[in-house]
Amino acid sequence: VESVRFTDNTIGIAADPDLLTLTNAALAVAGTLTVSDDVKLSEDAAVITHTAPTTATNAGLAISSTNFHVDVESVRFTDAKIGTTTDADLITLADGSVSITGTLDTTGYIKVASTKFTVDATGNTYADGTLTVMGAADMNNTLNVKLDATLQSDMIMTADSAALTHSGTTGLTIKSTNAYVDVESVRFTDNTIGIAADPDLLTLTNAALAVAGTLTVSDDVKLSEDAAVITHTAPTTATNAGLAISSTNFHVDVESVRFTDAKIGTTTDADLITLADGSVSITGTLDTTGYIKVAS
Repeated sequence: VESVRFTDNTIGIAADPDLLTLTNAALAVAGTLTVSDDVKLSEDAAVITHTAPTTATNAGLAISSTNFHVDVESVRFTDAKIGTTTDADLITLADGSVSITGTLDTTGYIKVASTKFTVDATGNTYADGTLTVMGAADMNNTLNVKLDATLQSDMIMTADSAALTHSGTTGLTIKSTNAYVDVESVRFTDNTIGIAADPDLLTLTNAALAVAGTLTVSDDVKLSEDAAVITHTAPTTATNAGLAISSTNFHVDVESVRFTDAKIGTTTDADLITLADGSVSITGTLDTTGYIKVAS
């Protein structure tokens, strides 16, 4: 009919008589189908199926626009980019990489191969919530924490000369809520300082330091108060109590008076007076401006 050839149930042209094949509820096109308007599928569950045999090579189904894009529902495909009608390049595909221009939001895990998760040096990573790391985390630069950092185990520093530095303008507090803080072998518990076996050797209060034990000084003890006093505070119920000031191998000077064992003298004549039970011996001249009174 004109230039159209009908052969049984096929329609074509003289050079290609079976371009169209009609069967019950089906039309087969043996060639290219060119449509100048929309292709509309009225079936409830419509499908576009590619039926190349499994033995074919380099086969597949390609849906493309020569100069523009392909929209699938509200998703736009443009060359190797995937996006929306208003943001067409959200995802860019390349061999071995996927680039995302925008925010990645997921309700599940993001799983990557070991040592493969990196942040480009020109960008930053921001977590708007809780960041949970199930394994070890290595950081090759500074960790900046704007609020509290809670550690459920030890903090270990591997630098040869490690420092814990406070750069604020108020102060640094290191404390334990319910127990103590150990610095090397020194234990701090509230306002007391000591060691593990004796934690309250020193007690600090306002304008006072109490030593619960022996105080050993390798140099002078200097008192700067105008009217300084050394006071012994044993209770009146104590027995064999008192205050002893002694030198293990030498003397004790009080102003210009020298005490050496039971002898009292000066720095140049240390044994002027010798005390013994029931007696006082004077080595030298006794000079008095008053009476010398002895028993009758």
